[in-house]
Amino acid sequence: MKLVRARAQSILPRGSDQVKFLSEAKDAVTIDGHDTYEATFEYGLFGQKSRTCVLFAFLGDRLMTIQVSARPDDFAEAYRAFHGSLFSLQWHRAGPRVW
Repeated sequence: MKLVRARAQSILPRGSDQVKFLSEAKDAVTIDGHDTYEATFEYGLFGQKSRTCVLFAFLGDRLMTIQVSARPDDFAEAYRAFHGSLFSLQWHRAGPRVW
């Protein structure tokens, strides 16, 4: 998981400083039955503190990356909305176009 955490940290904005690793979770949410990994960081950028959660969904031979960022005071609410929205993701096989 160290390699995945390092990949998540590399997604933080260029120029971030005072980076702190806060948490990680494997399969905190599954997306259409696929495994996930998420890591949360706090960092400074242009004198402002921010938190970011980076989530990787392992979709067979593909990797989907999703992230949510907010100020620390607003992060819990943004994170809840972010996680709630993930439950609606699903994949369908392409069928014939109807338009």
